[in-house]
Amino acid sequence: MFRHLVRTVALPLSGAVLAASSFSHNKGTAHRVPSKTDGARVFSWGSNGFGQLGQGHEVDLSTPTPIKIDRAAQSVACGGNSSAIVTTEGHVYTFGAGGSARLGHGDAIDTPNVSTPQLLEVPDLVFQKVAIGEYHMAALTADYRLFTWGRHNSPQLGHANVARGFPNEVAELRGNVQDIACGRQHSVAITTDGKLYVWGLGHEGALGHGDKANVDRPKLVAALAKESIVQAACGREYTLALTKEGVVYAWGANDYGQLGVAGSMRYQRTPLPVTSLDGLDVVQVAAGEYHSAALTASGSNISRIDWRSPPGL
Repeated sequence: MFRHLVRTVALPLSGAVLAASSFSHNKGTAHRVPSKTDGARVFSWGSNGFGQLGQGHEVDLSTPTPIKIDRAAQSVACGGNSSAIVTTEGHVYTFGAGGSARLGHGDAIDTPNVSTPQLLEVPDLVFQKVAIGEYHMAALTADYRLFTWGRHNSPQLGHANVARGFPNEVAELRGNVQDIACGRQHSVAITTDGKLYVWGLGHEGALGHGDKANVDRPKLVAALAKESIVQAACGREYTLALTKEGVVYAWGANDYGQLGVAGSMRYQRTPLPVTSLDGLDVVQVAAGEYHSAALTASGSNISRIDWRSPPGL
């Protein structure tokens, strides 16, 4: 079960290190766009076949290179050969693969790639975070509203069963969303009262509703209704959720042991606690395409635990 991949890495408690390491990288794709600690510049490197590095070309880069954008960044996101930057003013710039209307510029289904950051034209909205799936994006505003756009084949957007070329609000959760995450073809929202809603492609039980059916609207994960969820992360077809008490739950695809739960099941349709993390002060979870990580804190020490099998085995 890939036990050699399980490791704990000690990191210094440093604002510079944490901020420089703080980036959204939802799908484990081969490019990165981390935000610099002062929030003023963004660097990118890696695969660039769709212009997802935002450098004005489609040539791969092996070293971090600053993106030319005249705004300070507060957060960034990568996934599905596209990227997004959220500025300190609350504006969103997207770039990369243009197909499936995923960049939010009113695109038709098939459009050219965009290799330089392009402003999302949404007047009067102030954004704080973007999450990216393979063919869709989700954005959270400062007043706790959720907007989605892109392909809706699974149906990961959470509203009418059509692709959306512009940001469209998920009406059921209006003014009540505190955090978001996107998997390959599913979406997650955490409400201001700590409830977890998941919708989209139900393959392998990724939604946590007890079956493999697709869900086209935000649906409460009933098994976690009594929990207070503070953060979630999505892999290709699986989901992780972190409670206020520091308990990690996992469900969905488990081909590589990415759920971190005991047993050899290929998938899990309802949330299970990752019991090997019990007793640790987990403060954040992350999911790649087929692997997971948890950040723990104890006093002045911060550690990261990665797994593709139950942590600690």
